[in-house]
Amino acid sequence: MKTFVLTLVFSFALTVGFSQTAQKPVRMNQAVTVQVFPNPTTSFFNIEGEDNQIAIIYLYNLIGKRMKTFYPKKESDFLVEDLSNGLYLVQMIDGDGRIVATSRLNKR
Repeated sequence: MKTFVLTLVFSFALTVGFSQTAQKPVRMNQAVTVQVFPNPTTSFFNIEGEDNQIAIIYLYNLIGKRMKTFYPKKESDFLVEDLSNGLYLVQMIDGDGRIVATSRLNKR
């Protein structure tokens, strides 16, 4: 019974964690090339590509919890040295609130 309850709670947490949705529809007709580097990283990362349309960068852990928020117009190096080692998702949002790209980041 305890295993069943734990499995149910874990499944619910995963469902809630990965149900992040964009506030506005995602653009499907435009291919945007954005690269996160260096990857893997130890202390910071940058983005390369069509970053002129990126207004906000969100950094999520794999459970779906937002760990950090960056504003690329004000920052060039995005510091992650205070985070634990592991995999993170870097989600780039444009000025209209739409998801431009999502990339994985390996923090070592």
